Amino acid sequence: FSSPQHCQLPVRALTVSSLMPIANGKIVEIGYVVDDLDDAIRFFSTTMAAGPFTVFEHVKMQGALYRGTPTDVDIDIALGASGGVVLELIRQRNAAPSPFHRSTSGVAFAPNHWSVFTHDFDGELQRYMDRGFEAVFYAEFVEEGTAEVARVVYLDTMQQAGTYLELMESDPPILLDLYRGIVGTVR
Repeated sequence: FSSPQHCQLPVRALTVSSLMPIANGKIVEIGYVVDDLDDAIRFFSTTMAAGPFTVFEHVKMQGALYRGTPTDVDIDIALGASGGVVLELIRQRNAAPSPFHRSTSGVAFAPNHWSVFTHDFDGELQRYMDRGFEAVFYAEFVEEGTAEVARVVYLDTMQQAGTYLELMESDPPILLDLYRGIVGTVR
């Protein structure tokens, strides 16, 4: 091993505009599909010092569509944070079509998606679709006691990234406020 002054790495110029992400947010979440929510929480808490985790059982999603067909997916979600990134652990309880089915890769916790918030949900979604990314899952979250709805969509980026990309609507701030609260509880 040599000291940094002796390490010369090749540098090449990149056109930043061609590499800029379409979404106007940064990655705020990494989602995992798990078989056992308690085991996953224990692993991420003890091994990765993430958390604490908040568990939401039988999460209600309105207007859920998987590949254009209505679906009644039943999932439990655990949200915890590691630094400024939220970890979402998802266990699907039923066999409804969705992007949350486990792969047969043999690992305990399979990465499922990365998430970004966007202020321009319709515009960002259209920009991704114009680039050839298929919207495979859509759902709406309604804040209890209000008429406010926040939308999410999963885009198929499996070939490029090995996971989905989730766009989350930040206005109204239903999900954004939830994420701020989760990140605020980081140990």
